[in-house]
Amino acid sequence: MAPQSQQPLDPNPVEVALEALAALTISPGVALPGDRAEIHALHSVGQTAPRDHLTLSEGVAAGKVLIREAGPGGQVPFLEIESQLDVKLLGLEGELLIGCKQNRLLNASVMLPAATTTRIPVSCVEAGRWSAWSESMSPKSSLAPRRVRHATKQSVHHSQQQGLGLRSDQGAVWEGVDEESAAGQAFSASSNLDEILEGQRHRPGVKAIREALHRALDGAVGYVLVVDKRLEAVEALGHVEDFRRVSKGIADTLAVELASLPAVSDESRPASTDPTVDPLAFVQTLLREGGCVTPGLNLGSDLRARSNDGRWSCSALVEDGELRVFSALARLN
Repeated sequence: MAPQSQQPLDPNPVEVALEALAALTISPGVALPGDRAEIHALHSVGQTAPRDHLTLSEGVAAGKVLIREAGPGGQVPFLEIESQLDVKLLGLEGELLIGCKQNRLLNASVMLPAATTTRIPVSCVEAGRWSAWSESMSPKSSLAPRRVRHATKQSVHHSQQQGLGLRSDQGAVWEGVDEESAAGQAFSASSNLDEILEGQRHRPGVKAIREALHRALDGAVGYVLVVDKRLEAVEALGHVEDFRRVSKGIADTLAVELASLPAVSDESRPASTDPTVDPLAFVQTLLREGGCVTPGLNLGSDLRARSNDGRWSCSALVEDGELRVFSALARLN
């Protein structure tokens, strides 16, 4: 089984991330149905190099990657990924994995070497089941909703600071799943996050928002989300093909979130977005002033940061001199 790396492989991963973010261009905002949110696509200029890796969903679809329980009896906070690929394998923080004894999500973005077997840290997103549905797991090609991902980010950051690796606070993750269930009025007997999300995807307004997001994110490498004139999320992947493969799932999950926003009065909404807030400059400041850098699970460096008030949580994966994954999410109140 592949060992965890012992030191960051990039000499200055924070600077790599900052330079990559500064090179992105941000499109004008597209107002989404409901008139409370707008999405800005992020684009990478002049990106023509082929990828040196595949995503987790691509590897599984090709029959070259197997995701299974860690050990004969399984362990809630770990899974095992066996790759038979001749290229590296990229897994995304918050990526939903369906099957085996219970559904999980990845605690962190990881880049795994070719032809290796690696134990990876995960969180349970189905508290009411511990029985095998299948011998292997399938990636959902989508990410968990913001409530769950923010809780995971915060707790993994705390673990990193305590020298405990990429562990999450499982109780906090389950609490995020329960909050998602209550907010969407969608329930599952086994507290299955995937089932909770499926129960919301046909609600009024979801389809229109989803279709608008699909159009806005075509050809992008990431996005900026603004809700009620307030910055809420900035996420990007290092290659347009990686983002293309997950953008539909991102749009599906965002549409569910935006269709179930709690009502607010017109008086409580800001008249306009603060023009001094540059989304990319803001997240660069988070990384620059509060970045925590630790070795990635196997390859590269894991970066973490959060705002002083705890509202924002940020994570990134830098590997082989490139920013592979960046994600900054505000807590969903």
